[in-house]
Amino acid sequence: FVASALRRFSIPATFFIPSGVCDAGENFGKENLRRNGSFKFMSKQEVSLLARDPLFKIGGHTVHHINLGQQLSSNELEHEIVNDKRELEKITDRPIKFFAYPFGSVKDLHVDSIAIIKKTGYKAAFTIVPSFYSFKGDLFRAGRDSLSVEDPIRLWNAWLHGGYDMISWLKNLSSPFRFAFGILRKC
Repeated sequence: FVASALRRFSIPATFFIPSGVCDAGENFGKENLRRNGSFKFMSKQEVSLLARDPLFKIGGHTVHHINLGQQLSSNELEHEIVNDKRELEKITDRPIKFFAYPFGSVKDLHVDSIAIIKKTGYKAAFTIVPSFYSFKGDLFRAGRDSLSVEDPIRLWNAWLHGGYDMISWLKNLSSPFRFAFGILRKC
């Protein structure tokens, strides 16, 4: 379990948990996470214990890990976002301040969902669009880096050894540098 490894090295973390996975069966993974294989989901009690650890926070992630970029009604969006936060706060007995978009790419966001996330009382929402933090940035489209268990081991190695940091830094340079980098890349 990743929490014990993080705890051993005193590394804080936020776990973004869809409230519908608590005590869920194997079908949840296949239907809602786009994954095949066997899954054991955390129980409500395990989530509650995790939230009590001072190193860890729990964040919202919709009830059913639903893609918020899909064509959903306002009622569906509200149900997934509001009920998820409410249920997680009940399980953890703690305020839930942060949200992560399921799947998290630009196409998985919707303006209406962002408005509901803000209205629900979240302080920030995270995508998986790689970026550096900026005081000028949109707190409800905050970027973060992400790897999948399905990514090749060489990508994990490059990422964990800082190789991705340089690539991301170069991609986020201001426009004159970005233009020069584009020219250098073509050479």
